[in-house]
Amino acid sequence: MSSVPERGERDDDYKWDLESIYASDEDWEQAYEQLSEELGELEAYEGRLTEDSETLLEALDLRNEIHREAEKVASYGRMRSDEDTRDQEYQALKARGASLMADVSSASSYFDPELQDSSRWWSPRRASRSTSTTSTTCSG
Repeated sequence: MSSVPERGERDDDYKWDLESIYASDEDWEQAYEQLSEELGELEAYEGRLTEDSETLLEALDLRNEIHREAEKVASYGRMRSDEDTRDQEYQALKARGASLMADVSSASSYFDPELQDSSRWWSPRRASRSTSTTSTTCSG
């Protein structure tokens, strides 16, 4: 029966280049901490998404950037863990990355309901009705 070679025995061509994501685990830790802090910025837009178009654009840009970075954090943790599933340190990194993704989802969970609610008061049909009623003149 053949055994699975250890990671160190494999050619580098068959290994992930995780340093292209984060140069070190310390860099991963900094990204994790920064994202955790930025969640408060995202939560600050709750109830304000439909104030005006600039606010909506800022919130969407921030949400997208946080989601992209959180995906990098989570991917790095998963891939580090997959390198050697016996390594408890990287199992913990994987779990923290997954937890951060859940936190990001929770912090941005108000987006869909707020945007769906805004569609109740604005629709193209309603907008055309309001402009047609203001442009009518009274002849008499």
